[in-house]
Amino acid sequence: MEELLAFALLHSVGFDIETDYRNKLDELFLETPEDDTLLELESMSSKTKESMDYIRLHFDYDQFDRYTFGKFLMETLKKHYSNTEIHLFARRMYLLWQRLPDNIQNEKPFDTMSYAGDSLTWGDEKQTRNHLEYMLNEYT
Repeated sequence: MEELLAFALLHSVGFDIETDYRNKLDELFLETPEDDTLLELESMSSKTKESMDYIRLHFDYDQFDRYTFGKFLMETLKKHYSNTEIHLFARRMYLLWQRLPDNIQNEKPFDTMSYAGDSLTWGDEKQTRNHLEYMLNEYT
């Protein structure tokens, strides 16, 4: 479920991950078809936004694997980093940070999302990239 939460959060800030989300949902459902939550999400699969909203609203934020979530989130973000304009990517990181569960917002590497793009305001793209690449490579 941590992977689905990552997709839901990424989608909420504008990343185009619907196909990847559907594939992961199908994979998880095939592994555990008795899971009522996955069954509910599968029934909403044609309504991607609704199913991702459902995940964000019904996810147990107190009982989730931070490592699995973080690793998957950073791996997914890496795929978009080189294909997204740096100002847009940094802006999305800040929005993503705002949507993260409260209990991890101030943990490394997630807290980097809150300030990684700040140096762009004075034209320092290199520092922004250093911050973002540190964050993206934290789990490798």
